[in-house]
Amino acid sequence: MTSIKSSIRGRAPREKAAQRLDAARREYDRVLNAYVKGMIAEAEAEQRLPVLREERQHLEAELAVLPQPPKVVTLKPALVARYIRDLEALAAAIGENGFVSEEAKKIVRDVVSTVTVYPPKAGEQPSILIDGYLSNMVDQGLGHLVSVRGERW
Repeated sequence: MTSIKSSIRGRAPREKAAQRLDAARREYDRVLNAYVKGMIAEAEAEQRLPVLREERQHLEAELAVLPQPPKVVTLKPALVARYIRDLEALAAAIGENGFVSEEAKKIVRDVVSTVTVYPPKAGEQPSILIDGYLSNMVDQGLGHLVSVRGERW
């Protein structure tokens, strides 16, 4: 729960800056439209538009340096437990007989999305990158595929 609260707190300054920037843009557009429609005099527009333009540029610069908030996903506990059981079953299936059984192959297909082998440099071992699926464990309300990237080893 703490990480969710800190994530929300970390997002607040950026959201507030974005809201202030949107308000500044609307005000600038409102004054400019009022001038174009003849609702305010040219002198008033010349006085107000540079100030609003400067404020908008300041807010754009402020927003540009604020970090993006972290993306938070919700994992389904039952599917995470199944994923862990699959990995344990895979280890047991391989460990029992020293070769890859049909059961082990099925588990690998359920857990791993891609395996990338990088060619080795002279005198080194090849490096391998394994990507695994987590999309089935992510809350369906997010509506996008999430994959977990393993470390190269």
